[in-house]
Amino acid sequence: MTSQIEVRSREGVLFCVPLDIFKITLQYTTVFDTKPYNEILKNKRVQLSKFRKLYIKAKVPYPVVFMSKNDIESQIDDYIKKTFAGVDMKRQYSIASHGTIQINAISIMLRHIAALQSEVSKSIPDRSNLCGIFLKQKYKSMSVKDKACIAREKLDINTDRINSTQGKKEAFLYLERQLNKRNIFISTYDHRLCAQTIQIEDFAGIFINHKKAPYIFIRASDDKGIIDPWGRKNLILMLMLGMLLHKNNKPVMLNTKHNSDINDEAYQFAEEMLMPQEDFSECVHIKDLVDIKKISELYKVSPSAVIMRCYRLKLISNKQKESLLEECNKEFEKIRSKERGGRNRTIEEGIVLNVGSGATGIILNRDKQGLIDNAQVNNLLSPRKGTDFSVDEVRAHLNA
Repeated sequence: MTSQIEVRSREGVLFCVPLDIFKITLQYTTVFDTKPYNEILKNKRVQLSKFRKLYIKAKVPYPVVFMSKNDIESQIDDYIKKTFAGVDMKRQYSIASHGTIQINAISIMLRHIAALQSEVSKSIPDRSNLCGIFLKQKYKSMSVKDKACIAREKLDINTDRINSTQGKKEAFLYLERQLNKRNIFISTYDHRLCAQTIQIEDFAGIFINHKKAPYIFIRASDDKGIIDPWGRKNLILMLMLGMLLHKNNKPVMLNTKHNSDINDEAYQFAEEMLMPQEDFSECVHIKDLVDIKKISELYKVSPSAVIMRCYRLKLISNKQKESLLEECNKEFEKIRSKERGGRNRTIEEGIVLNVGSGATGIILNRDKQGLIDNAQVNNLLSPRKGTDFSVDEVRAHLNA
């Protein structure tokens, strides 16, 4: 199997590019893992015109492929340092995660979040008083149910309001607004716009602590943007919120491995936040997956979350749970196996989701006040090389 890509003209092969060079020169750009990129990897050959077009779109001069790997990696390091200027490349992060991860596999995303926290916190006068609130003595012996009630009260989260929203995405945006009011910021993974492509199967979210601007990063979707399960994102958001309120974060360095922090009690808290036991037990009557789906639409969570909630509340047996989960997974796999075009969203909408509406608003205000320059705004809103977007359209989408 060839380990090089042939770049050709009508006359024949002009030059060859090692696969690893091709990958690293485009890994932090908007063309990485796109259809044209993957076709070149698959075919191991490409016409010069298409090769140049890909690098032009990525805003990377294609002659870079003739440099040595060490020189390319040095240039990439310089680009990352410039993009995240002011962020300590060796800083220690304090995180809690859903899923086991090698920290260096999300290192660029963490640096982007750190840059956002650094800039956004300049507009926040006070420290967050919610991080670790349940460590206080008066809350320690409380039940999960009571803690969820207090959390909803402090964040002004109304479950009736969630249930009455038009869809699961709208429920997520409502939850985000409520958390933003208390300076808790949310980043939603977009495979085109996130600072780096993240391909870790069981990694769904992470909480990154900060004294003024704690951030929750949600990656509860497939890598290609084909499936966008907002119901699952709502549950992951509440799981990460639970980590924040209990301050279950641990210090990590970029070259280390971090194991998942989620346990059964964390799931119970997240479920209680979105599906309060008293209300849920009264209205839920399960016969089959059709009933499960109806309930998931009401509470704006995934069908599997409803199944697990029913099981934990002893509304269904273990046998019913396993049968329903199997049926649910089969339907999900059918959706995932279909060839589809991915999400139909604008770059500007993707930026607001990826950076978070709360942080985007603060950055745009600081830009309007002349506190940051255009280069800083561009790097904060979209650190991926090759992204073309309008700051005015980002602002228009945010205010829509």
